[in-house]
Amino acid sequence: MTAIAISYAKVVFVATVVLLNLLGFHVVEAHVKLTFPTARKYDLDFLDSKRTVPPCGMPAGIPGSPVTTLIAGSTINATWHLAYPNKGGYTIELRASNNDLIQVLHIYKPRAEASTEADYLRTHQTLVLPAKECIHCLIRLLRDAEEWDNSTQWSCADVDIKQVPTDEVCSGHGTYQLNMGCSCHISFSGKYCQYRDECRADFDCGPHGKCIDTQSSSYPKLKCFCGNGWFGEHCATESPVKEINHCRHTHRMLTDAANLYWRIIRDTQEIEIILHVVGSSWIALGWRPDDAVGDITSKCRSFPNLPNYPRTHPDTSTGENASRMHAMDCTDMVIAQVRGNYSRVRDSYTRDISTPRDDSVYGGVDSLTAVVAKEAMVGTKLTTWLLFRRNLTTTDMADHNITDGIMHVIWAKGQPSEEKCHLGSRPTADANFYVEDEVKYHGCSSKQRGSLKMNFIEEESGPCFGSFRYPFDCSLLNLTCDYYASWQYSQISDDVQFTVKVKNLGMKWTGIGFSADRNMNETDAIIARMTEQGYYSITDRHIIGREIRQDYKSNIYNFSASPVDTMTTFSFARQRITDDEDFDLPFSEEGFYMFYPFSGGIVNQTTEVLGQHFLLPAISLDRICIGPCTGSSRTKQ
Repeated sequence: MTAIAISYAKVVFVATVVLLNLLGFHVVEAHVKLTFPTARKYDLDFLDSKRTVPPCGMPAGIPGSPVTTLIAGSTINATWHLAYPNKGGYTIELRASNNDLIQVLHIYKPRAEASTEADYLRTHQTLVLPAKECIHCLIRLLRDAEEWDNSTQWSCADVDIKQVPTDEVCSGHGTYQLNMGCSCHISFSGKYCQYRDECRADFDCGPHGKCIDTQSSSYPKLKCFCGNGWFGEHCATESPVKEINHCRHTHRMLTDAANLYWRIIRDTQEIEIILHVVGSSWIALGWRPDDAVGDITSKCRSFPNLPNYPRTHPDTSTGENASRMHAMDCTDMVIAQVRGNYSRVRDSYTRDISTPRDDSVYGGVDSLTAVVAKEAMVGTKLTTWLLFRRNLTTTDMADHNITDGIMHVIWAKGQPSEEKCHLGSRPTADANFYVEDEVKYHGCSSKQRGSLKMNFIEEESGPCFGSFRYPFDCSLLNLTCDYYASWQYSQISDDVQFTVKVKNLGMKWTGIGFSADRNMNETDAIIARMTEQGYYSITDRHIIGREIRQDYKSNIYNFSASPVDTMTTFSFARQRITDDEDFDLPFSEEGFYMFYPFSGGIVNQTTEVLGQHFLLPAISLDRICIGPCTGSSRTKQ
């Protein structure tokens, strides 16, 4: 298959060098799958009546598909995973192998009657099984999805209901004793040994892992997280990278709370990607070929190929293919869950709007070659860092190649527990429904997820170029940006050319600032403004306390101003390291923070005193690194 990835520097308030196609990345509606009895292979959680073939969305008889043995006449607690609480009720049926209805086991409120959040959040139901045996039967969960075109989500579990209990009743993970029930093997639990945790204690995760109770709503709840520099099954793979340093990478700001960095390692033909977001829940990055140019079509949603079975998805590959593909369809992904310096990073895939699953679910393998992930405080905000490497080309069936062409890229992060945003509303959800690091619905805000088109290889520039825009999803071409700043480093002259564009500037000041520590005091600043007479002024300054003072010596040159319609453009250059050691911040290899005054104050036209900014400037969340170009090294526009 074929692949892609992502990039750019991070800021506490804004933006991106390439426009995010946020409109194309809509909410992930629905998501339900039976966890007991166990759903048939492949147990995806977005099998619906609009997109998949009835009665179950998955055919019976797939090799390796589980069959749950139950006791005739017994009472069971059927459970299901719910990643998004749709409006509506549910029905649970018992059907024969030919799909004939045998019995409706339970109806929980018809669609019109289910109207409260308690209705939408239910994930279990007590069922009384029939007294007669039912071999090669199936239990089908039908979950309403009112806001998804009044469709129905379905999940089926193949079952054998038997009169005489045997060890099979214990799900193959325990032994059955009359009057005592199942005695479960290690790591398994539940009345029928139907649930499994990855670990019981740290030693189950190898010498470099830690067993953490994630408090998730579905099993496994106890999972292995790997110490810094280790990843993979049982944390047994050592990463060749131990620290995260973004200063050699091309960078792209996604929002004020999400940044992307990447570089191509040509000696080993790998790509190294760094994602940094504000938040402490899961984070994810995905890529696929660009469907808009025909590199991939909606036929990909029928993956995996199931010989002798009907297509899982109806064929919609003819006609307007691009418009029929959801942003998540057929996406290669990397998902990280991080607790302090311990992390759980997985090579994943999603064929549709289903929650992404490990590549192994689809018959693939973990193709990551390096992983580092950690949580870190930035000011008062807890943030999550993820670095991973993988080969540019792959033969894995659940991976896409990183190609020298436009690719479709998506990113997302878990919503904070205090937000609890569902489709079109913000109900007072069960506080335990969105648990930190449990991969569920990302939330409604455009700051929680996005998509874009990009070429990782052609756009690679290294730290020689960067930009910022406000609002973060504005378009410079469409004149919707209130503020835009960019910089381009020249290795030949060892200087940096800056451009600042401001909409409706009027008599206000604007500019850009450079700080060693994200504090305004002692910030190096370049201030630009227009006069009533139509002249412009660009001055080299510094900030002491709240006062913006002019430097004794100006070290900026090649300056110009160009007011066109509502947009005013200022340009200037300065050396990377000047001879003003008192007030000019050196642009060193360690990097520095940038201030973006997107809403400066009024300038007194008589005294030329700069009024206080109307809104606090945005500040880059990460250090901005300026250095030689790599890759294509061409100037970005």
